[in-house]
Amino acid sequence: MNNTINKNRLKISKEIGDKAENLFIDVFSKYLKSKNKKVNIRKSTPYEDRNLHIDYYINGGSFDIKAKRHLETIWLEKKNINGNKGWLLGEVQYIAFDILELKSFCIFKRIDLYNHIKNINEYTDNKLEYNKIYTRSKWGKKDEIIKVKYEDIKHLEILKLQYNN
Repeated sequence: MNNTINKNRLKISKEIGDKAENLFIDVFSKYLKSKNKKVNIRKSTPYEDRNLHIDYYINGGSFDIKAKRHLETIWLEKKNINGNKGWLLGEVQYIAFDILELKSFCIFKRIDLYNHIKNINEYTDNKLEYNKIYTRSKWGKKDEIIKVKYEDIKHLEILKLQYNN
């Protein structure tokens, strides 16, 4: 039963992620064309996606698209569930958060987000706390993620692309 739940959850998460990626590509392509720029898009390989945390290469930049984020809950991943480098420590250049309340993709340089949290060293197992390293180690998970509000990081935003969905 538990394995079925995990497979179903992974399937749903993939569908949500794919939908957000497709919407981002559409919105970003329209933005680039409105600036009279060529649009050169390449989907990452499975290796690049899994290990470098890159979803797409667009006009020479690398992007990781994060679906269904909220103004009050944006998680920044230092380590993944297996304890490996999370996307915040990956090779990707840009992170695009789909922030539902804004109906926008908010784009940040990954390094700016990392620099914003790099001095946070207080741990918590309470997922309601902000600006602390949340861990689920008591459940055998090795992830380290930091919950921030959009308000805390919006000064780092380099581009906001609105959509009508």
